[in-house]
Amino acid sequence: LTVVLRPHPQYVRRNPAKMAAIEAKYRDVPGVILETDFSKPSTMDRSDVLITDWSGIAYEFAYKTRRPTLFVDTPMKVINPEWQKIGLVPTDISFRNAVGRSVPLADVREKAGGIVAEMLARPDAFAAEIDGLFRTQFFNPGHAGAVAGDAIIDALVARGRA
Repeated sequence: LTVVLRPHPQYVRRNPAKMAAIEAKYRDVPGVILETDFSKPSTMDRSDVLITDWSGIAYEFAYKTRRPTLFVDTPMKVINPEWQKIGLVPTDISFRNAVGRSVPLADVREKAGGIVAEMLARPDAFAAEIDGLFRTQFFNPGHAGAVAGDAIIDALVARGRA
């Protein structure tokens, strides 16, 4: 088992003292890799599971690899404190269990291992869930520009502008 700790680039840039402490703590721990050189190809492509909080990297990981994410339920970063008045559930909430599973922060030590084991035991089920979500959110993958261009040209022709 290898654990890759890959902090956000802004965290690395803004917290050099904390990064130095993290590096010192895990430098000699077997099976732990601290990845802070973001110019190199990422280990994410080879990872079986991603563990994160509310980061959007989970969706990039899921759509690219078709593998699940374990979300740690830290306090949600809220830009609009009145978001509930809109009557819609933010995608950061509604998509979480489509691309992985969540664990309350207080339960991470006791439950994370079991949740990860369950996700690893069902890779095809998660790939299917991720594919299903992808199909509902993205249209004409690989040729969306051509489809959009055709639609614009058709609309202009219909109006006599082309």
